[in-house]
Amino acid sequence: MFCILVFILLIASGAMLIKGAMGLSVPAVLGPGFTVLVMAQRLFGKRVAAIRAEEEEKKARLVAKL
Repeated sequence: MFCILVFILLIASGAMLIKGAMGLSVPAVLGPGFTVLVMAQRLFGKRVAAIRAEEEEKKARLVAKL
């Protein structure tokens, strides 16, 4: 959860730097970045969760053998 929060803050801070440098509105700067983030989560979220669950299962089996 912490890594996700840091990633979101990184996107937002970069967008705010662009906003300040170019004088654009906040929605015009934050909108595209977070839209891509939401789309990626919807497209790849279940796949990533399945891969993580598989990795955890492998670790659990390895620990059980020891």
